Amino acid sequence: MVDDTSKSSAALYKAIQGATNEGILVIDLRGQVISYNDQFLEIWDIPKNFAEHADDSKLLSYVQDKLLNWDKFLDLVNHLYDHPGEERTNDLIALKSGKILSRNTKPVRTVDGEIIARAWNFADVSKIATASAELEGSEKRYRTLFESAPVGMVVISQKIILFANQKFTNMVGYNDPQTIIGLEIGQFQPD
Repeated sequence: MVDDTSKSSAALYKAIQGATNEGILVIDLRGQVISYNDQFLEIWDIPKNFAEHADDSKLLSYVQDKLLNWDKFLDLVNHLYDHPGEERTNDLIALKSGKILSRNTKPVRTVDGEIIARAWNFADVSKIATASAELEGSEKRYRTLFESAPVGMVVISQKIILFANQKFTNMVGYNDPQTIIGLEIGQFQPD
């Protein structure tokens, strides 16, 4: 019979796993699944009835065809299983579907410090990655327009030059825009 403390601990553990948007998978040192949450299944599109009877190798086989770079993914998994005390954060995983996942993992230790399992945490960062790529593209377009403008352009903050294009640099008697960055704008009298 399970005592009240064990029931409370199990309920608390389940609530914590369900309270996050991230997928959680815990694998013991023998490769057996200790636990996972529904978000893990959703992120990886794994059917619950399959996951209920799968060990780590079956889960890895299931996701193999979803990954753009299976070898890199598996190399890191094997490395971490060979080095159980190592932690990893923010590895990005590209899926064939276009989804981008962030993977974090760390060993699970007893109070005495003994490693008993590995916890894997996955988050869908596709929207963040897409926004970042769009921002990078926008910045590149802005920089190209700024640098190639046929008029002198300068960006200042508190009277200090942060950026200047070639035309402005030539107007104030310099050849390289990098040489005037950090200078005070008031010292220049354009020709």
